[in-house]
Amino acid sequence: MQIVSVPAEAMVDPALNLTSIVERHASDTSNPVLYRWQMSPGNWQDIHEHQFHDMVVSIAKGLIAPGVKPGDRIGI
Repeated sequence: MQIVSVPAEAMVDPALNLTSIVERHASDTSNPVLYRWQMSPGNWQDIHEHQFHDMVVSIAKGLIAPGVKPGDRIGI
């Protein structure tokens, strides 16, 4: 196996994580479309920031319920 290393193109605040990014976007009162989800061929549904936040919270609760804790590794 070959190991390759390249310098980072941007510096990222080490305090940031996926949760903080989702929370920051959810606080945006304009609630813009974050992405579009293809429901079927030619049928797309807009997913707004607040909807995405609700999805993330729902998934988090589903992981917490059976005992997944911060730092645990899971595969999705």
